[in-house]
Amino acid sequence: GETLVIGEINKDRLLDLQTRIRTGSYVPLEALFETDSPFAFGPAHYSTAWGVFYWFRHDDDREIQRKKRAILVEYMLACRNGFFENPGANFRKFMKGKADLTWQEHVRQRSREVFIELTIGKDGDLGKWEEVWKKWILKLDPEDPRGGLRD
Repeated sequence: GETLVIGEINKDRLLDLQTRIRTGSYVPLEALFETDSPFAFGPAHYSTAWGVFYWFRHDDDREIQRKKRAILVEYMLACRNGFFENPGANFRKFMKGKADLTWQEHVRQRSREVFIELTIGKDGDLGKWEEVWKKWILKLDPEDPRGGLRD
């Protein structure tokens, strides 16, 4: 319509992602992290990214929700800083050609590593996490403004 509604699930986006998960046409997280061009980032990529972001923002349990949101904030700050602990000095060093990777390779590698580290721990299994995430997404009710989650 002509209004912006916040705090409610995007029914069409959820239905799209649930259909893609059920049919195996969603973009797995490993593939999402390997996407190296904005031109390669299509609707299936967006659906997966939306679902991961939604998972971080919502939960029935307020304490778990708070923890998940804190992880998301930390991850977004890491993205903003180019995945460097000292972004200014390390980026300048990188730009002077002292890095072994291209910028795109650095971002792809570090975005995946930092995601795993923050979400499931350094030795965590991304595939196992993704299976839990898919089950969570499939349980959401697209007809309910909160996806069936409690307020």
